Amino acid sequence: MCGSATEWGLPVASCQISHPGHATCLIELDGRVLLTDPLLADRIFSIRRICPTVDPACLPNIDLVLISHLHHDHCHPESMRALNGNPTYLVPHGGGEFLARHSIGPLVEAGPGDQLELLGLQITCLAVDHSGERVPFGPHAPALAFEICGSRRIYFVGDTGYFEPMRPGPQPLDVALLPVAGWGSSLGPGHLDPQEAARAANHLRPRWVIPIHWGAYRNVLPTITSAGQTPGPAQQFVDALETLTADIEPVVLRPGTADRLAL
Repeated sequence: MCGSATEWGLPVASCQISHPGHATCLIELDGRVLLTDPLLADRIFSIRRICPTVDPACLPNIDLVLISHLHHDHCHPESMRALNGNPTYLVPHGGGEFLARHSIGPLVEAGPGDQLELLGLQITCLAVDHSGERVPFGPHAPALAFEICGSRRIYFVGDTGYFEPMRPGPQPLDVALLPVAGWGSSLGPGHLDPQEAARAANHLRPRWVIPIHWGAYRNVLPTITSAGQTPGPAQQFVDALETLTADIEPVVLRPGTADRLAL
């Protein structure tokens, strides 16, 4: 179980980031609290949480939730309904009706290339290399990455394969949040392994990079092993990045803990 709400929401800097687990990141920027791809359940289907459980009640009030795509491990209505506060939800085009049926809202839909101002932050929605369909019955909505700009510029992607360019524009990034693993025996297309994630980080050129999507869940079926269930993927990412550049600082935040990067 998580620590206190103070531990998760201590305002020590104008920007701080922690990693409740998987693609769920808590971003506190310029007095606003954002949460990405909330997944706080102990289990979904055969996938079981293996890092410390985070009680939504321990999180601060959330102002804005960013949903990168509609896959079950990134778009989990039960986790959303349990959040503190009355957040706005930014979701891919085509996902709003699905979430409204699950009593999630208020909702803002956006697609690749859209630029929005929400709660005083500039948010750019970017294309990614990943399917956005929620199987088995839909709906289909394009998967997104988000670039969040306030006093710091932050790039978040829930799932993607490597491609170029991952983001337009010359403005330097402060932080990138990049997936480096998964929960199954293999990643399949549209995902980054530790080495590809290092390539992506070197392409994006942030000042700091945080590996995510590792160490939080594993598949409990006996025939399936989990690529992301140990610290291995994060360390492999760090090692691979160090062979490419010394200009980007990797920051490994243990999933399910209140470890944070404060800027």
